[in-house]
Amino acid sequence: MNTEAYNGIGSEAVIKATGKDWAGWFSILDAWQATQHSHKEIAEYLHAEQGVAHWWCQMVTVGYEQARGLRIRNQTADGFEVSVTKVLPFTVGELYSAWMEGNRDKWLDIPITITTANESKSVRAKLEDGSRIAIGFYPKKTGAQIALGHEKMREEADIEKWRGIWKESIGKMASYLEK
Repeated sequence: MNTEAYNGIGSEAVIKATGKDWAGWFSILDAWQATQHSHKEIAEYLHAEQGVAHWWCQMVTVGYEQARGLRIRNQTADGFEVSVTKVLPFTVGELYSAWMEGNRDKWLDIPITITTANESKSVRAKLEDGSRIAIGFYPKKTGAQIALGHEKMREEADIEKWRGIWKESIGKMASYLEK
């Protein structure tokens, strides 16, 4: 059995969803000379010519790009991304409120501009460097989970830098909320 995983997805899941394992897809894409095509073109080929469902077209394309050295982990078409999640002993409403104007400046040292806010559900914002964050709030038995995704970072080195910044910032937010 082939146990290789690309894009965080093992061959068994790929077989179940598409009828082929990673090696099968790589063989087809190599024969089509996919390394000479864009991400979009590969995904379109998989859908139009191979009958792969849209979501799986993206997964197989990213897996192929990773396997062929065209894309590294945490890399997207728009740059790099990182996510941080944490369950905290607060309500969804308290977490959401901490991100809104008037509260955020008490614990967050990073200037952000909120672009979209769905009360007690999510916040989207942009940073001065053009990158973006999306924050989701989810109820849990022991409080609420915050899930922060940071995307459109320019450099691979930014991944761990921002992962650390966001972990520290979420810790500061928790300390603020405890007071």
